[in-house]
Amino acid sequence: MRQGAAHLLAVLGQVCYYRTTVKASSASFPLRSLGLPDWYLMTQAGITDAVRTRGLATIGDEGEVLKMASEYFETLHTWFPIIPPARYYQQMAVVWSQPNPDVALLALATFLLTCTPEHEKLTSQTLSLYTFVKSIIGTLESTGVNTLELIHARLLLTIFEAGHGISHAAYISIGATIRAAAALGFDNIHTNSAMLQCLDPPITVGDAKQTWRGIMCLDKYLSLELHKCSGEFKTALSPDDILTEDPIISDCASHNHGAEFTILFQATHILDQALAHVYNPLSQEEFNTSEAIQILSTLNSLKSVLAGKNLQGSRLYDGTVSLCYSASIALFVFWANLPQPNNDSCVLSAEALMVRAVEDILDHFQHLEYNNSPTVLDSLPIFVSQSIFKAAVVLTRELKHTSSLDVQKSLMSCEAVLRRIAKRWLVGKQYLAYLENV
Repeated sequence: MRQGAAHLLAVLGQVCYYRTTVKASSASFPLRSLGLPDWYLMTQAGITDAVRTRGLATIGDEGEVLKMASEYFETLHTWFPIIPPARYYQQMAVVWSQPNPDVALLALATFLLTCTPEHEKLTSQTLSLYTFVKSIIGTLESTGVNTLELIHARLLLTIFEAGHGISHAAYISIGATIRAAAALGFDNIHTNSAMLQCLDPPITVGDAKQTWRGIMCLDKYLSLELHKCSGEFKTALSPDDILTEDPIISDCASHNHGAEFTILFQATHILDQALAHVYNPLSQEEFNTSEAIQILSTLNSLKSVLAGKNLQGSRLYDGTVSLCYSASIALFVFWANLPQPNNDSCVLSAEALMVRAVEDILDHFQHLEYNNSPTVLDSLPIFVSQSIFKAAVVLTRELKHTSSLDVQKSLMSCEAVLRRIAKRWLVGKQYLAYLENV
């Protein structure tokens, strides 16, 4: 009977399949060799064993983990200092010998973020590790684990997604990270400070605050990337977030970036206001105009303060001015495309301001086109690519016919910088592909 059916299906040009029952065995499904837990052992112990197995195979022993940590703190940490180094090094020294699933996963997430593209794409090993880390985060969450280390792993994964153009996944990831952090009380740190001290292990107010700043920064950045209004969690400046006139001495070797991160958070706060203005404007036109002028004035004030703080060459400074430029251009584009015919003056003013913003962006970042230092690329904030891209977009649209600058030359400079960025962050390659089709 089966032979007859097979013959008939062959004649019809179809493939014949038969379902057979195979008894599951470890030999049939060598998941442990892939660093995956057996699915019927999805307990914390099983997950811990899987992450440890994958970590040893991917990174190496604890000595290699500490080398990887050193690379991370010398590069990525210089522009996004959310992880307390002392606590991290202490945990990583025994990450495999005394494994905790969240700490081990943080080690893998750190390693993932230090991986760079090869031949303008992510290697299959990197993509495999990305899928593994993302899957295990969800699995750990289902077992009730929610710690500072797991939140940091979520944040590093979100940076990886945003930096390599996996933007929708990043937007979803940051949403989950916000909720995980809020569940620990990070959204109202001073009210919940006593609760933070009762956690195991306890979390200091400073570490929680720095982490929440990083979460808000990525959330607003991704909202702008995907043209979304800011979410329900807003940035809020406390008295110690206000800048003073004292200069900040940047010293990357000291890993002391708290003061500089305060400036980045201030730029994030202004970006949050810009997002609300652009994507959720009020009906009163006069109020909207006044609000926009106030936001722009605040942006200019922040940039003026930055200019006097001896931060040139700091990666945090690069990230901060990038957010300022991105917020500025979002406002200018909004003004330039107002539908009311009586806003000619606004359109003309917006054009002049956009020209100035493009010139400033290129003046600040054009050196990347010629700088071949691997360290510069490895330390490059993901925020830089967005401001370059926004400058390029307005050159192809709102400023296409302006006589105030050489549009073609400026556009070529933007594309050259994006090609350079794409060697570290593949979102640069995506931006270039978009510009080719404009």
